[in-house]
Amino acid sequence: MKTTTGIENIERMRRERAIDDPQLRAEVRALLPGHLVRLTFLPTPDAFPGEMLLVRITSIRGGTFRGKIAEEPSLRLAEIRRGRLLQFARAHIHSVVKGPTTRGN
Repeated sequence: MKTTTGIENIERMRRERAIDDPQLRAEVRALLPGHLVRLTFLPTPDAFPGEMLLVRITSIRGGTFRGKIAEEPSLRLAEIRRGRLLQFARAHIHSVVKGPTTRGN
């Protein structure tokens, strides 16, 4: 079965709306494995709104991130589950989670 679920390119959306977020860029540059970020998943490429989920970063190589979905998605995202490994880019990161939940499994 082909997966249709996608990850929203939040950087492109911000650029289209002339939104500049230097604080987010700095937070993304400081990310390490174990940190949590929020990504917006789309059940289909043209879906709106998407569903924001926590993803725990497992590795970073250049601009490529790998991580595991850290919470159970709604039924709208039937193709993905908590614990699923995925690859994403800086452009997909909606926000960085701060606080004690940013480290560990």
